[in-house]
Order: sequence, then structure tokens, then C-alpha cells
Amino acid sequence: MLIEKDREPTPLPANGSHRCTDAEQAAVREQMQRMLSHSLFRNSKRYPPLFRFVVESALQGQPDTIKERQLGVQVFGREPDYDTNLDPIVRYTAGEVRKRIAQYYHLPEHQGELRIDLPSGSYVPEFHFPAAAPSPAAPIAQSASRAPSRPRWVLAAAVGVAAIAAFLLWQKPWQSRNALDRFWSPVFSSNDPVSICLAPPVLVSSFSSPDGAAQRGSQESNDASARRTGTIGYGDAITLARITGLLQAKGRQYRIGDQSYLDLADLKLGPVVLIGGFNNAWTVRLTNRLRFVLALDRSTATSWIRDNQHPDRRDWSIHWTAAGPEVAEDYAVVSRFFDPNTGRLVVAIAGITGIGTLAAGEFVTDNRLAEALANRAPANWERRNFQVVLATRVIQGSDAMPRIVATHFW
Repeated sequence: MLIEKDREPTPLPANGSHRCTDAEQAAVREQMQRMLSHSLFRNSKRYPPLFRFVVESALQGQPDTIKERQLGVQVFGREPDYDTNLDPIVRYTAGEVRKRIAQYYHLPEHQGELRIDLPSGSYVPEFHFPAAAPSPAAPIAQSASRAPSRPRWVLAAAVGVAAIAAFLLWQKPWQSRNALDRFWSPVFSSNDPVSICLAPPVLVSSFSSPDGAAQRGSQESNDASARRTGTIGYGDAITLARITGLLQAKGRQYRIGDQSYLDLADLKLGPVVLIGGFNNAWTVRLTNRLRFVLALDRSTATSWIRDNQHPDRRDWSIHWTAAGPEVAEDYAVVSRFFDPNTGRLVVAIAGITGIGTLAAGEFVTDNRLAEALANRAPANWERRNFQVVLATRVIQGSDAMPRIVATHFW
């Protein structure tokens, strides 16, 4: 909690025995409206309702309503018995509100205003009223021997130099980032938890062969046992382990859910990583307007990665039979793009089969492979949307080192 020395905090006891005076309540509400009208809040449909509810509940001395479950029910319309561990919408939204409050008061023009804080670990806001301005002291005559004050431009230059030095110390441009860090930089730079979306654990065929025999979509040929046990496919599982290991190494928070659990509102909470191809409905939905997409022709039992700029070509394709895919070489597409539907960065890791997904998961977590992308990418590629088409030889049911066969940056 930040309490500035020149401000006198007005605590709100948890038992609600004290309320702000009418004048203080009016001042808090005015400040709340001022904050909600700022661009940090006004462009969101999720953050203002939570902020408004906790402030009003605190002003009315109703701390019992400022708890996670009650907020989920009252603000977000959840059922009274919903599982807060499986649906952490209140925690994530409160974290985002705290970040926006900090950004608001960091701006110089707001630093002298009444402060509304939402302390970490609590949903009960605190109000900090500015102290009365001290009366101006009597002017002191300047001695004739006193040196004249420095010109304002000298002070401004000193402040500018200090700001540049602080920025350089923070960014450390002399410490070059490797290609893998550059690939993931938009994800690592976000303070929001990463949502990792998988295919459903109960593996159902994404399509069937012409004779009606179920095929294994984006899973390997031994996934029949996985269907019986309710686990996810090998390629998706290994990729999930690689991604979570990378996020943990970078200290990033994440949550894991399958496509039936994560809805569009959940995907708006932070960066999104999609694992799986045909078996992951969110991968199909969010990438269907990009240049490289997964495609299926049931009449010929063929699946491929379609280039929408050359839709008649099927260079990266796999044929399916009743026994499974005829795979000597598998293909995958890795997409990293800003999605207008969620307003978030999306990383989609999608193979035609699970072996392709396995190769793509290796590609996005191995710096040697990321360097291969950086070597053929345009300047500042880490700030752009892009897709990478990969090919990998299938050797005894596993993937060889993936190689890049096509890229697209925009």
C-alpha cells in the first residue's frame, strides 16, 4: 500500500463501524468518477463495475459484500456456489484495476488528488485525502552575497538527463535479448496472467475418413488409450510442459483450461496461448482469417496448411486412411498476432497432427530455432504480427528438427 507522507490516510475498519463524513463521501465519489472517465478505465466494460462496486460498498460501510465470492455474484453474475478457483475472474479483474490505479496516479497531473487505493490481497478500498496546503512562509530577503538561482533550462536539462539515465538502467540496451526473448516479448511485457487454451481432455475426432472411420485429427495414432483415460494427446502435453516451463522461468503467471472452459471473456483477460490444431476450436476460430490456416477436404481425406494467397496449392498436406494418417512429413503453423476479437496478443501453436504440434512447441521454446526465424525476419519483427509454417520429418512416430518453409509478417 502506498501512503504518501504528506497525506493523512482515512482508514475504513473492516467491521464497517466508521463511515466517511458526507463531505468525504462526496469527494470520494467525485474522484471515482474522475478516474472512471479517464482512458485507463472508460474503454473497458469489466473494470469500472468492480471499481465502482467496491468503492460504493466501502462508503456505505458494507465490508461483507467486498469479498471475492460476493463480488463474483454481484458484479459478474456468477452463481452463488461457483468455484472461485476454477473461475478467478474477480482476482484477475482486481489485479487489472490495481494496475490502472497505479498508472493513473503515476501521471504528474493526478499526484495531488484524493487517492483511492485497492491494496494487494484485499478488495476493500482505502481513501487517502490530501493534507491541507501549508500556509506560505514569509519571504526571506536574498543576501547580496548569495549566488543567483540557476536558470530554469539548467534544471530542466538535469531532469531530462536523469530520466534518460533511469530509462537506460531499466531497459539495459547493452544486454541484447536473444531471439526467443524477442519472440515472446509481447507476452513477457504484459502484467496480466497468460491463458493457455488446450483441446478438450476427452479426445474426439476432428474429422472422419470418407468411409466414416474416425481419425485422430491432431493426435498421434496411439491416442485411443488417451481417449479411454481422458488425458490429452502426447504432442499437446509435451508442448504444454514446454510453454509452462518457459513462463515459470520468466516469472509469469498463467492458467490452463480447455476450449470448453475458456470463453471469449476469459481470453480477454491477458495474452493467450493456443495449443493444438483441428482439435482446438479456439485455434480454428481465431486464426481463420490469417494467411496460413488449417484446411480439410473430406472428399479426398486430405488435411493441409492452406496459403490463402495461393489457395489452389497443397504443398503442405497429409492424406488420411482408415488406419490413420500417412505421415512421412508433418506440418505446423505458428501464429503470433494481435486478435481484434479479444483485444489481446495470441500465440497459436497448431500442427496438422500431434507430431506437428510437438515440432511447433519445440520451435517456440528453443532459442536455436527462434534464431532461424530472426535471421530471415524483417527489422523490428518482434513488434509485428507474423506466421511461420514449419515442416518436420516423422521418424518412428516422433518429430525431427523442425525447419521453416514459409513466413509472413504484417
